Amino acid sequence: MLYIFDADGTLCDRQSGELLPDVAEKIATLPSDSILTICTNQGGVGLRYWMEKDGFGEPKKYPTESQVKNQYRRIAKQIGAQRVYLSFAYQSKTSGKWGPVPNDSLITPRERDTIWSPEWRKPAPGMLLAALADHNCDKSDAVFIGDSDEDQEAAANAGIKFVHADEFFERR
Repeated sequence: MLYIFDADGTLCDRQSGELLPDVAEKIATLPSDSILTICTNQGGVGLRYWMEKDGFGEPKKYPTESQVKNQYRRIAKQIGAQRVYLSFAYQSKTSGKWGPVPNDSLITPRERDTIWSPEWRKPAPGMLLAALADHNCDKSDAVFIGDSDEDQEAAANAGIKFVHADEFFERR
């Protein structure tokens, strides 16, 4: 079974980035042949890039790409996840406009088509479909655990089962 987890609010605290208290305990009860992955929107990276590129706002309030990658490597290691899928695409809540993508000298074509693509930002299914393909997993053998409507929509768009984090982790 492929378990795909959202990160913020599902596995870890949104503010501190630390694992929530019930996560390690519950994951330890999963069958030993389970495959664990993380799929998380991290649009703050995209917003920071946009602010730096166009010279507005306070970009230092938002994380860098390397900070986010390091944080989720640590979380993946803590839960035994085989892979982390990140989306840095940022869409303005006011205008609906998508933020710019770094030029080709800063990112690879693969990164442009994945982590910086709107198709990877939930509720689009890109990250979830990539997880299925990378692990050669049938949709019926996968579940996405998340805490938001956006997560539920992403699961529906990918054609896989969704379980709310509160139900999965038996949170009250």
